[in-house]
Amino acid sequence: MSDLASVTYPSPCVDDHGLDEKLPSSRPEPASNDCASPSSPASSASLGILDTLPLEILDHVLAEVDLRTVLAVRHVNRRARDLVDFSPTYRAVARFAENALCGALNIGCAPWVTCGALCDALCTPTCECCGDFAGYIYLLGCARVCFLCFTRERRYQPLRPSLARRKFGLDSQLVKALPSMRALPGVYTRYERKLHRVVLVDYESARLAGIARHGSEAAMRAYVEGDEAAGPQTRSTRLTASDTAHARRPKLEDPIDHGVGNPLRFAAVCRVPWLDKQTQRAEWGFHCLGCKYETRLPLHFRRKFTRASFEKHIEQCGKIVDGRHRPEVPATTTP
Repeated sequence: MSDLASVTYPSPCVDDHGLDEKLPSSRPEPASNDCASPSSPASSASLGILDTLPLEILDHVLAEVDLRTVLAVRHVNRRARDLVDFSPTYRAVARFAENALCGALNIGCAPWVTCGALCDALCTPTCECCGDFAGYIYLLGCARVCFLCFTRERRYQPLRPSLARRKFGLDSQLVKALPSMRALPGVYTRYERKLHRVVLVDYESARLAGIARHGSEAAMRAYVEGDEAAGPQTRSTRLTASDTAHARRPKLEDPIDHGVGNPLRFAAVCRVPWLDKQTQRAEWGFHCLGCKYETRLPLHFRRKFTRASFEKHIEQCGKIVDGRHRPEVPATTTP
C-alpha cells in the first residue's frame, strides 16, 4: 500500500495519563557518544578483572545483570562508564527505551529487570499475548504488550501484597520475594483515577509461586477455597508455623477490575517503540483510519500496526473507503 497517510493516523486523541507523564525530568545519564574505542582508557582508573574481559563477553555479562546494578557499575568511575556505554545492549536501552529504564528505576522494579530482558522487549515488535504490534512494555514482567491486552488480561494487573497472599495461598515471606513496585502517585487512565504510592506485586509471579508452593494449580485453588476434600492433608498439616497466625479467610472475590479505568494497570506500563535491529530505527506504529470509531475486534481504534501488519489487516477487513472498511463482496455467478 503506497499511500498510508490517507488511511492511517498517529494516535487517538485520548490522554491515558500513564506512567510516562509522571517520570521525573531528570533521567539516567544517556550513553556517551565518545566511547568508540573503550580499549584505550580515558583515565588511569581500573575495573580490575572486568578490564581483562573481551568487550563481547562484557556485553553478555551486562545483559544478564539487573538494571540497578548496571547503573551502579556505570557510576563507579569514568572507565566503568565507557565500558557500560560501549555495550550494544545498554546503548539500545538507554537510547530507545529511556522511559522504560527511568520507569523501572522510579517504581522500584529495576532489581527484577535485567538489561538484556529489557533490550529483548525493546526489539520485539508484537504483543506476547495476541501477536498484534505493541507499543508498550509491562515493566514488572518486562513484556511487550498492546493496549488491549494490558488493560484486559489478568497477568498485567499488579496486585496489592495482601490480595496476592490470600488469592494464591502465599505466606508473607513468599510475597516479599515477588517482583514488586511502588506506584508513583497521581492520576491514571482516561477517567483520571487517583492512585497513591502503594506497593504492588506481579500477578503472574504470584500465581506461579502459589502453584509451586501447593504443588499444582488445582491444589492451590482448593486451598484458597477451603476445599478439604481436595486432598488427604488437613488444614493444620498444610499450614506452616509462620502461617498459623493467619486463619484462612473465606473465598476471596477479586476486586472489580475496570480495565481501561483501572489505575493499577497503567502504573507499571511505559510506552516504548519497537527497535528494528537491522535498520536500527525506532518504530512507534500507527492506527487505522477505518477502525477509528470501532470498539469490536478485529476493528478497534486501539490497535496499532506497522506497514507489514497493516497490509494483512486490510486483506482481512477490506479496503478503506470514505473512512470505513469496505469488505469485498464475492462475485456471484448465475447458472
